[in-house]
Amino acid sequence: MFKVTAFLFLLSSGAFAYVDPTSAPMTAELLKKKIEAAKVTTLDQVPTILPEEFRLNFVLKHGIKRSGERGHLVEEKVSQSADPGLPRAMIWDERNGFTVSYNGAGAGQTGGQRLDVMSFDAAKKLFVLREINFPLARGKVKYEMSNCLTCHGPQGRPIFAMYPDWPSFYGSDNDELLSDSVVQKAEHSDYIAFTRAAGATHPRYSPLFNESMIKQRLGLDVYPTYPFRYELKLEVDDASRAFAWRPGLRVGIVYNRLMSQHVVQKIKSHKNFAKMGKFLLYNLLQCGTYEKDKVKGSGRINRALKELSALGGTANLKTTQLMDYRSMWKMFDLGINDVDIRYSYNHEGYKSNDATENLMAVGYIGEFFNSYFDGSATIDELVAAQLYSYYQERHPGLKNLITLRGLTSKYGRFEKRMKHDAGFFKEMDKQSLWVPIPYPKILSSVHHRETYQDAYQNDHTTLCSTMGEMMWWPTKP
Repeated sequence: MFKVTAFLFLLSSGAFAYVDPTSAPMTAELLKKKIEAAKVTTLDQVPTILPEEFRLNFVLKHGIKRSGERGHLVEEKVSQSADPGLPRAMIWDERNGFTVSYNGAGAGQTGGQRLDVMSFDAAKKLFVLREINFPLARGKVKYEMSNCLTCHGPQGRPIFAMYPDWPSFYGSDNDELLSDSVVQKAEHSDYIAFTRAAGATHPRYSPLFNESMIKQRLGLDVYPTYPFRYELKLEVDDASRAFAWRPGLRVGIVYNRLMSQHVVQKIKSHKNFAKMGKFLLYNLLQCGTYEKDKVKGSGRINRALKELSALGGTANLKTTQLMDYRSMWKMFDLGINDVDIRYSYNHEGYKSNDATENLMAVGYIGEFFNSYFDGSATIDELVAAQLYSYYQERHPGLKNLITLRGLTSKYGRFEKRMKHDAGFFKEMDKQSLWVPIPYPKILSSVHHRETYQDAYQNDHTTLCSTMGEMMWWPTKP
């Protein structure tokens, strides 16, 4: 099935499209209708009836416990067992994060006849985790409550490790399989064996690699490492570096944006939001830790700390003007595992508070807290942008004070890559933009972070200074 052919793009004809703009996003109700209309009774029949643009977005979990290339911890407790030859498939819609997942039902694999389904309610900003157990009685779909909340937490939030290190998934090292690193060499060997066997013949996997579908939708011939990078050129504008060939990067971006919306909704609906919302934004931005910010209004900050104490919180200041990261979320009855998605909900990794020895871990690096990073923005930067957008509509002094950043503006200069990524970037920028927050230079190479530009610093300084002055200005409803 998998041919080593010349890599062919049909971009001039406009064939490339991961998302068909004329089609409806996948939802639980649409999935139900498709299954029942096709009279599906077994899980093996499901992948074939999924829309083509939906099948183009997938990652595969091989389940082998290798340490992450950059030090990310391995997820130890996994209820849905995976195998290199019969990996766990996760397929998602880039417009709304709707996800289905399943394994190959091999010997020893749990839940082999179960389809897990995750939805995101865009109105309520809530995740909904359910399952369909096969075979179906009389072909009728019955959604049942998920048994996976122990790992996914009470809110049913997604679990996906932090860019660019996804242990136990194929392409775990930056969506690549072609370098001579220990992890990539091992995964490449297993992946080729999988694609030649189950990937080509098993009904749960072969629809993901359908050659005519890929040719028509993406304008390319199937290549041996599809859907991961097809070559490892390093030029910043090389087409091989497009997000289109990096499914792990894409799904992390999708989930993190939805998670940020969920977190903001939890914050805005909390009883402490009216008094402490602006103080939360001030802390998220790490105002007061950088000399260039020249933060004003320290008296107002001290007043906020007293207010926090009256609410039963603890400051645990890392500096004279910033709260301890955990205490900051605690103001709104949130823990780090309610915000960060890199581990399962009760993972030991969330107990860490020092990331200086492992830059992929949870914890402080100097005054910076290593928040979940999806490859373009951290959860803090996304939440900060949404809170800023809320407050700028209620405070004239904040209106259009800074420029929020997005994937389109960040990568728009790379014309060869944008031919592949423009549609995805547009969808993600609808979900959330971000405020660039300063970070330690030591993270640049390990996290693959963009240089913190002067324009970012100028915006940060301006916003922090204004936030310090307006901390106790009354907020319009």
